Amino acid sequence: MSMTQNVFIDANKIIQFGHAFDSAEASTLRDLIEVDILRVVTTDLTISEVAKRFAKVEMDKLQDICRPDLRVRAKRYLDLDIPEIDRDELRGRIFEEHHGRVVRFLREELRALVLNIDSVSPSQILDDYTHGRGMFSLSSKKDQFPDAFILAALLEGVSEINSLIILSGDHDFLPAVSNVAHVKLVENFERLLEVLGVAPAGDEALDLLDRFEAEFNDSVGEALQDYIIYSEDVEDGELEVQSVRDATLDRIRVYTSKKSKGTYLVYARVSCKAEVSFNHPDWESAIYDSEDKVLFPFETVEGEKEVDIDDVPFSFVFEYDRESDEATISNATVLGGAYVSATLYPPDWY
Repeated sequence: MSMTQNVFIDANKIIQFGHAFDSAEASTLRDLIEVDILRVVTTDLTISEVAKRFAKVEMDKLQDICRPDLRVRAKRYLDLDIPEIDRDELRGRIFEEHHGRVVRFLREELRALVLNIDSVSPSQILDDYTHGRGMFSLSSKKDQFPDAFILAALLEGVSEINSLIILSGDHDFLPAVSNVAHVKLVENFERLLEVLGVAPAGDEALDLLDRFEAEFNDSVGEALQDYIIYSEDVEDGELEVQSVRDATLDRIRVYTSKKSKGTYLVYARVSCKAEVSFNHPDWESAIYDSEDKVLFPFETVEGEKEVDIDDVPFSFVFEYDRESDEATISNATVLGGAYVSATLYPPDWY
């Protein structure tokens, strides 16, 4: 096995790094690449798949603006002239923007080796599809074709001295690589760290976390400010975090590398009190439409208050300088785009 381990990260995992690719896991990847622990291997099709998923999220938010009836209503009621928008042109423009960002992240920041899928024989993939082999072992769904081409391109360069780790939660990869020499599948980032020899930290790291627990409030607050917090008790209620206090950590897991003294990757469940601004429809004054059998609210309730946010999965980088006895917390990230919610009006509030 070569000193530097080749690692492929599938599209879903890259998407979980966030639009800015600034999660703690992405930061840790950069660190591991800097010290030659791993090299990212990807494909041109993977880049397109990631860009397509990001673009779809943006396009879904803009669908209504492409509707002719919206332009008519905007002019009639708001005196706004919304130009006619070509849906396909807009979709293409959004895709190209995200494609460029994904390319920069993988090629420039992670210095990834990008393989071209043109080297893969389409007849080989079609034969696997026909006979239920490879990526089609568990399912013959046509949406497996991109992953089938990606896997075939990756396997072309695998050898005893050029082994490959695949980071993917897609269970279709398991039968496809289970009998392939020099290929290992890991389902999550924590397992990847273990395979790479980035080991769980000892009790000393946990003691440091206890000492510097107050340092987490700002980092947790900054991370939560990027999220819309959903109300658990009011339909269509949305909360935006302004500040955080009393952040506590539970179910803590800490990893470190022998090559990165004093730097720790931390996974934990975070609970805190948060000062939020909120808004929700005024359901108490809503009018009931007997024909459609729905309530139509015409007013919005807005305000600010403190709420409890509990049990949010986080990862972050904790760095401790022994000489100065100071610590910094960076790259705090809500894991996997977790659904974050809070009770806006608890029973004891009334």
